[in-house]
Amino acid sequence: MLLHTASDSTVIADIKKVEMEGNKPALQISITDEGGGIADKDLARIFQPFVRLDSARHRETGGYGLGLAIVHAVVMAHKGQIHVYNRQDDIQGLVMQITLPVNSEGD
Repeated sequence: MLLHTASDSTVIADIKKVEMEGNKPALQISITDEGGGIADKDLARIFQPFVRLDSARHRETGGYGLGLAIVHAVVMAHKGQIHVYNRQDDIQGLVMQITLPVNSEGD
């Protein structure tokens, strides 16, 4: 997200305790930027390896490489969830939320 965010803008990282389905304890990591955002129709595609959302883009500005595909695979392997959506607060940017279950004592 830092690559797609202007150097004079803000990136916010937030971690909080939440519950997943079945009241399982979890941690939710949210990263919010002030980048250009992504067209809603393309949001799920950013987790595909080497995806380019704009054919006119080149290596420096347009691809997502393997990083987000690896993040998605790791989150799924840990029975977590990953969601990405455009900001809803009148500021252009993206929110990436990763929710990972945590073991409670005795599990």
